[in-house]
Amino acid sequence: MVGKNFVLCQDYPTKDNHYAMSYVHSRVRSYKYLKCVVVSFSAEFCYEIDGVEVITAEFFKKNYLDFLNEHDRVLSHAPNIKNHLPILNRVNKAKVVIFLHGHEVLKINNYYPEDYSWVKKGFLGRPFFQNTYDTLKLFLLGRCFNKLMRRNRLKLIFVSTWMKNEFLNNVNINFDLNESNSAIINNASAPEFINKTYNYDCEKAYDAISIRPFDSPKYAVDQIVKLAHENPTLNFILYGKGKYFDYNIKPKNLTVSEDFLRPEEITDALDKAKIAIMPTRLDAQGVMMCEMATYGIPLVTSDLPICREVLFEFDNVTYWDGEEDLDLLKVLRDTKSHNNPNKEKFSSDFLLRKEENFINEVSND
Repeated sequence: MVGKNFVLCQDYPTKDNHYAMSYVHSRVRSYKYLKCVVVSFSAEFCYEIDGVEVITAEFFKKNYLDFLNEHDRVLSHAPNIKNHLPILNRVNKAKVVIFLHGHEVLKINNYYPEDYSWVKKGFLGRPFFQNTYDTLKLFLLGRCFNKLMRRNRLKLIFVSTWMKNEFLNNVNINFDLNESNSAIINNASAPEFINKTYNYDCEKAYDAISIRPFDSPKYAVDQIVKLAHENPTLNFILYGKGKYFDYNIKPKNLTVSEDFLRPEEITDALDKAKIAIMPTRLDAQGVMMCEMATYGIPLVTSDLPICREVLFEFDNVTYWDGEEDLDLLKVLRDTKSHNNPNKEKFSSDFLLRKEENFINEVSND
């Protein structure tokens, strides 16, 4: 008997919001052997996007939750205690696969950089309340995971070794992680970054390109601005949205675009620049920097353990600590020495087949 696969996620792309947990959508629409129905906790009505059926949590609870059997699977991405846990705690027969992407199993104040001064935090976002919430969150997640594992109905997928290690440092589990109940599987790059390769020879409109949300210090737009100030003879372009430049001076040599770029448009934009600059202060993987490295453009990113873990096989990457001076002119001079990007590591054909095989093994245990 063939079971059903339900994917739980807090949000999901719509025709009006392409960004919402797009890393889940790229997985679901690319599976070859798993037919999935997405349960979006943010959806107010059922809809279809790119051939993927999306239903509301209310529809799922009314029509499916209490009827799941041992052939069915629930795939939970970045579970939270408000929406995911009430469902996971009611799963009695179906197998559960949980994807851990980052903040959901971390104590936020121990990892995330302090917000920019102009970003207003709500009352519950203050350090004391954030720590209190995270303590409760990690306790409840651990209790749920232990309960599901006792029933042999839980598998865990981590997007990096760093993520697995930090999970173990934060969540109290009473079982050992091994190859039968957990796997490390990176997020795959979009096909556009695999099937095409950066064009060194076409005309360049910019020296450097960055694609970053503006208002979270995690994405280090301030470091990009710093580099632009320090290199007034170079031309930079920054794609993204936010209020950063309402409160900070934009360098004259930095062009800002709020255009949304689809993957095929990103590769076209990369071809128009000599290098990409993608700093970060925290990442469980850093999907877009991986895609850019895979595409083959010379890449500057942060000198963090996670960046070195996921990009160590690429010779087109320069690591920068974000504080010391970076010789961008040297980076630009060295670009021609990188012309054979690694297309295997983040290939969806490889990673998604590995993921599907691991998920399929769940029903065979």
